[in-house]
Amino acid sequence: MVVFLLMAVGRFVFRIGYTLRENQGRQAMFEKLQELQAQGIAIDSSMVSQQYVERTSDGNIDGWSELLASIEASEFLDSTKGIPRFDPTIEIDESGDTFDTSENWLFAEATTRLTTEFHHLVELSRHLAGDTNPTYFPILFQANETLLPEVQSTRTIARLLQADCQLAMYEKDAERAADDIVAMFELSKHVDAVPFVVSRLVGIAMRRMSLEALQHAIEIDSLRDEQLLNIDQAIASHCDIGDRWRRMILDEMSVHLPIFVTPHLYMDTDMTMPPRGHDALYFIDVMLSVAEIRTSDWVRFYDTITALESKFEQEMDSTLGMVDHILAGLLMPSFSAVAVAIVNDVQLHRQARMAIAVRIYQHQRGEFPDSLNSLPESTRTLVPFGDKPFGYSIENSRATIWGFQLSREVRRTPTSPPGIDMTKPESLGNGKVVWEMK
Repeated sequence: MVVFLLMAVGRFVFRIGYTLRENQGRQAMFEKLQELQAQGIAIDSSMVSQQYVERTSDGNIDGWSELLASIEASEFLDSTKGIPRFDPTIEIDESGDTFDTSENWLFAEATTRLTTEFHHLVELSRHLAGDTNPTYFPILFQANETLLPEVQSTRTIARLLQADCQLAMYEKDAERAADDIVAMFELSKHVDAVPFVVSRLVGIAMRRMSLEALQHAIEIDSLRDEQLLNIDQAIASHCDIGDRWRRMILDEMSVHLPIFVTPHLYMDTDMTMPPRGHDALYFIDVMLSVAEIRTSDWVRFYDTITALESKFEQEMDSTLGMVDHILAGLLMPSFSAVAVAIVNDVQLHRQARMAIAVRIYQHQRGEFPDSLNSLPESTRTLVPFGDKPFGYSIENSRATIWGFQLSREVRRTPTSPPGIDMTKPESLGNGKVVWEMK
């Protein structure tokens, strides 16, 4: 009898203690949210929406509405059947030229049909992409339930521009190809303005599409110096991380903060759940710490992120962590993976500028430079991650510039170009970091 009484008293004391601790956590959470709001950081969906409105422009909202509706219409979708990158049933031979513009290009007829039928959408896409300010998409922000159809549709617009660019090179229309390349670069800013990590990753993917087209144009030497310089100007703004990291992490924190205040609204349950105070405090502390990591030194930036991420994982594995940090663990992005994506994006833009400079040098002097040190200072100082510059070699009147894809295993430019034999699994993706010029 005494034992049961002691157990009952123990449970009562525990409940009292736990309730007091949870109340303290919730109070501290609301105080922290007020502090963030005073700093201009959005803490709920209405503030996220307002900040998004302030970052964007609705000056061409009618044009965007027309373009997005047309891209999503069945007439357009039906016309994309049988064309790679649009039609998932069409497999691209990764071991071959994925940006073929030769006389034997298999999809020339289908691509011609698409871009001819929807020429007005290509023209409208170029026009809207070039807006100085990012456009406003009518997004209803609801934390993790926010839908982003416009972001995915904008990626389809980039595919249309890439298809038109490929066809322009096939038809030897350099001016049109150059316009499409610039438009793809400019298009990415419209999704970069949407305050989610996933939208930034879509922006990176869209710029990668443009870089793929540029890489091919430089390889076959289809662009004039004026066109190359125009593209170089568009690329220049993507050659540093700058404030992109901090803004992206703070945005990701802001869109998810409402979940900690009303967790039952976002956990697919009818049971009312109280605010997750300690969970929110941990989430905020982690996101703020990560957001403030300096990005000027890429090596230190990446190493700091991986070290902090390892620390967070250990904390999450603890008993207290599993109790207090459930939502934080679900909502925090993979910081190291996102950092790798950004670094690879930035250094590939630097490599592209280097390739442009080499091709222009060759146009003006009739030969490739002996080394990258012969290029203008504004270009030769562009370096990748790590302690080695981009690789460069000349062999049989063929110049090659190579970089690498950052990973935990690869952290510096290799001595020789990475293998680009796409029949080998270890070579997949290397083609984008090996730029060749005849």
